[in-house]
Amino acid sequence: MKGDAVVGAVVENAKFKLVYRVMDPDTAEWVARMSVTILVDDEVRKAKTDAVLTETIDNECTIRQAERFFTDSNMILNLPDFVSFIFTTKALPSASLISPLRVKKRELEICTMSPAIAATAAMVNITLDFNEEETSPGPASTPDITTTRRDLFLMRRAKKTRQCRIPIKKKTRQCWIFKGRMMLITAYRERQTRHHEKIQRLLNFLKEETYSDFKTLMLLFGFRDHKSLYSLLSKVEDMGLIHKYVLVSRTMKVSLWGITSDGLAVVLTPDDAFFPARFEPSKITGWTLEHHLDNQTAHIILEQKGASGWINGDRTTFLSRYQVSHRPDGLITLPDGTVIAIETERRLKTRARYQSIIASHLLARTRKDWIYVFYIVPDPQKKRGLERLLGSIRHVIVNHQHIPLETRHRNVFRIYTLDELKRLDLGNCI
Repeated sequence: MKGDAVVGAVVENAKFKLVYRVMDPDTAEWVARMSVTILVDDEVRKAKTDAVLTETIDNECTIRQAERFFTDSNMILNLPDFVSFIFTTKALPSASLISPLRVKKRELEICTMSPAIAATAAMVNITLDFNEEETSPGPASTPDITTTRRDLFLMRRAKKTRQCRIPIKKKTRQCWIFKGRMMLITAYRERQTRHHEKIQRLLNFLKEETYSDFKTLMLLFGFRDHKSLYSLLSKVEDMGLIHKYVLVSRTMKVSLWGITSDGLAVVLTPDDAFFPARFEPSKITGWTLEHHLDNQTAHIILEQKGASGWINGDRTTFLSRYQVSHRPDGLITLPDGTVIAIETERRLKTRARYQSIIASHLLARTRKDWIYVFYIVPDPQKKRGLERLLGSIRHVIVNHQHIPLETRHRNVFRIYTLDELKRLDLGNCI
């Protein structure tokens, strides 16, 4: 038989492949070709040479899309110990880590009990669910392990001792005596459901916000350790639904995760009239980044306090619903049903600009588009400066008429720092 025919037959019939680190570059290239190709952004920077032949890197860069294998040969050639890639017909290749647990051998303890106590034990069936092709387990696919492998449970010491199963209650979690060891019943489907819910929540958030950074996403999920979020982001990035980009400038270096077109397609709904914008790193500047992340922080803090219905001011949903001369950064509905506008101020504007913004908000308040305006600033110094600027405005111009500002007009506007917003009681702030 020809060698290529044998290899082709084995590859086609082996639906589950576990690939560890290889040494041959040709083998690594062959494994990489088994994965799909994905689109990546190639960044090209220009270097200029001056009169003394000194090269300087230009700040401008060009980003173009290119293709590469989802699992490239460099990954296969440099896999760490105990790490492999799993290739299946159901999903994209994913990395796995085999970490054996070292245990000490000890003598097996055999327990017996009287027939009277055994008769009162509740009968519980154990379901072992590890078939990825199974969608809805039924009686036919769930054999009774207590009938087929009775030797796995309490061992017999005498013919009169009844074989049984003993549920042990400890911290409200069911355990079993399984050949002398405590084995927890793992809820595989519940873990999978929660994992999919986290992915769905991440994609829905990025669908609205396009991109975010690690600190903001930690606030969104409320994780206690960084490892949980890194694991989630890595898995979703491996699926091609989000894309990581490191923004480097003179003042900062920050990692961003943005949604891709494939990620948008996953969370697209029939109510979406337009396809949302995907993450494009070339459009990000330092000023827009800080302002965008401040909006997200205010958005998350308010939703954690019970607010809902966030609408970004630069989205088509807002533009089609409200006709205003100035768009706020966002709208959100408080628990009592009051709609408020959110303005995050990273840099203060001119007095004339604030005069125009106040007029636009007061007209929206008259139409009951929103009732209050929350200004969110990063620190107390910015709050003090904004209070002085707004307090110096005595009137606004509406339809070429000077309208003096009264106390009822000024009460529409509230100014908070991010720390004050975290401590704010939404039930008593209005």
